[in-house]
Amino acid sequence: MGLKYTQEKLPQHLLDALEIWIHPKMFQYILSHKNCYIAGGAVKDVVANQEPNDIDVYFLRYKDYKDFVSFAMTVTKRKFKIYKTNLAVSFDDNVHKRLQAIKCTCGPVYKVLNEFDFTIVKGAIWDNKLIKCTTFDQDNASKQLVYCTTKAPASSVYRVKKYQGRGYTISEDDFNRLQSDLKAHNGHNKMEYEG
Repeated sequence: MGLKYTQEKLPQHLLDALEIWIHPKMFQYILSHKNCYIAGGAVKDVVANQEPNDIDVYFLRYKDYKDFVSFAMTVTKRKFKIYKTNLAVSFDDNVHKRLQAIKCTCGPVYKVLNEFDFTIVKGAIWDNKLIKCTTFDQDNASKQLVYCTTKAPASSVYRVKKYQGRGYTISEDDFNRLQSDLKAHNGHNKMEYEG
């Protein structure tokens, strides 16, 4: 699926919302460094004027990820709970939203956005800009899951269920494409379509 993207200056109300939900020093780091950006579900939520569950920060290179984590470790000291996995390091202070430094996916903004599974999460905040796929607003407003090919279709199946619980729907065609990708990846997992 060849998606196109738009970009606009980051609206002040989105900056204000993010400033509430992200630790101030980490927020300043993200805004002042062009080698990292916020992307995915948090962008979807902030644009919709909703409170995000967490904030995912992505990086251009693995070195940028390591630099951010080193910085965050000095800022957080003993005030934060820190969780490390093979995929990310999460910082949680029970005041701000959990911030996840994503380790497993690095690269330029558009490359990473193209790896996301649904158009509703193909949005990023980078370099004082809001970047979205052209159907981002429409698909979120209509609560329509539009599936894009992904490297992890099993995870996307879980996310369909999660989003259906939030009132989103997926077309039978998109669901069948997801099933086809799932079958190609592991050959046997299948779930029933729930329109």
